[in-house]
Amino acid sequence: MCVPKFASCQKIAVLLCILSVLGVGADAGEELINLKPLSGQKEEIIFQKAIAGDANAQYELGWLAVKKDDWALAANWFQKAADQGDPHAKFNLGQIIANSDAKLSFRYCLDAAEAGVPPAMLEVGERLIDGTKGAGDALAAGILLGVHEEWLMADNLKLGVCAAAASLFHPSCSAGILSLNDCLALAERYEYKKLSWTFSGGKLI
Repeated sequence: MCVPKFASCQKIAVLLCILSVLGVGADAGEELINLKPLSGQKEEIIFQKAIAGDANAQYELGWLAVKKDDWALAANWFQKAADQGDPHAKFNLGQIIANSDAKLSFRYCLDAAEAGVPPAMLEVGERLIDGTKGAGDALAAGILLGVHEEWLMADNLKLGVCAAAASLFHPSCSAGILSLNDCLALAERYEYKKLSWTFSGGKLI
């Protein structure tokens, strides 16, 4: 599914036709002219910005092509924007090429997720999870280790969450558990989120 920038995490569409990304021709000028998706003054302005190298305009042309169900054209423009680092373009391009190049598709999706694109973060989570057996036990074990070491409760919870996350990378109950340092490193890689909630009167506020 391709999503517009700032879209919600809910899946918007299912790709029914997956096409490979077209290569850049020897005559770049002719190729860009042939890539023009729509006519009209607004689209002309976007197109001129896109061929001048504007990543936002290239992304916009890609999205316009998606709405016309022209996936090959969309892939071309998303590729150009992705090459300039646009994370939304990377995610959409990854969705389009998922069937033709699964490895590259995941790389684009991971890049987008690390840049904070919500649908990409969900997609990466779904792809990385091999199994949930033992995750609850890993959470408890991490917390108990912290309690044994007399850490602060916040640190106990952090270790517990990281241990549970590590267990998701393997379908068995325990083979996914990493060393202490490697577990905690997951928090740095995937940005462990600190909550500001506190207890008051036996309730979370």
